[in-house]
Amino acid sequence: MRPLVRVVLLAAIGIMPIVYAGGLAAAQGATPEPLGGLVAGCEGGRTPTDEEIEMLMGQDGNDYLAWEGVCRPIFEEDAAIEPQALQEDLPELSELEQPLPETVLAEIEAASESGRVFQPYAVGFDTPYAAVPRIVPEVLPEEAEGVEPEFMLVFVREGTFVLDLYANAEQEVREIYVWTAGSGIPTMNPWDMTASPDKPHYTETGTVLTNDDGSDCTAGCLVTEEVPVLLQPGDFAIAESGAICTYCLAQNSIDENAIPLLEVYVGIDPAAIPDGFSWVQSWDYIQEQAEEPRAGGLASDAPVMLGWALPNLGTGCKDG
Repeated sequence: MRPLVRVVLLAAIGIMPIVYAGGLAAAQGATPEPLGGLVAGCEGGRTPTDEEIEMLMGQDGNDYLAWEGVCRPIFEEDAAIEPQALQEDLPELSELEQPLPETVLAEIEAASESGRVFQPYAVGFDTPYAAVPRIVPEVLPEEAEGVEPEFMLVFVREGTFVLDLYANAEQEVREIYVWTAGSGIPTMNPWDMTASPDKPHYTETGTVLTNDDGSDCTAGCLVTEEVPVLLQPGDFAIAESGAICTYCLAQNSIDENAIPLLEVYVGIDPAAIPDGFSWVQSWDYIQEQAEEPRAGGLASDAPVMLGWALPNLGTGCKDG
């Protein structure tokens, strides 16, 4: 059942939306301004064509496409921050009681030395269980060869998300750290369609990320592969360059007055703004595939189309 139908059914029978078996409800409240104005009315990425659906269903039994239900990242004009001012200009960083991890500080220094700036983008979601896919060659245009995810700071402004970290093609796992203003960062059970075809696909483990001494971690917590974490409004992640991950919207309904929203500060060459951001390149490429598929056809290029189904592009977001 696709999300649009599900939302209508929920409204019709008056059921309160529940995200996980643990009972977390969809985040409530108004989408932050002025970001809300940027994403208001935005349209998520396209649904698959009939041919793509046939291919997707035949391979994995689902029909979700990369970027389906995720709006094109919108750059915020006149809002870029110089690397040396990043920790002062972003309240979330200036208010930290502990220093940033060495990996993060090194990335900021590298951005300064290379002339990059931190450009914010607003990313809205208009479909339950939509996801930002892994930024890998299969979801990028051929001319983007060598492009990898940039160093970025990802702030959850509205909505509930699951962050899932993966190894890259060389089986390296780049670092991602997370922060929360809450009492802890819940860990989630990864979803496995073959083992658990029924919803929900990400379930709470009942535990949170911990420090080396066993205490609950709330700041600068290192995310590990195969241990997804729950992020809620006010939480944020900082991802090393080349980190391969997904951000899955873990909600089965969307309040039109509380549009799920990520704000991403990406380290980027000023000359590449606005369309050089890897997420933008990937989003545009997937939309264009409806009219101009890569040479060789869908059968040989199957992974290009998948938002989360196959092992190399899975996010486990969709409700079964």
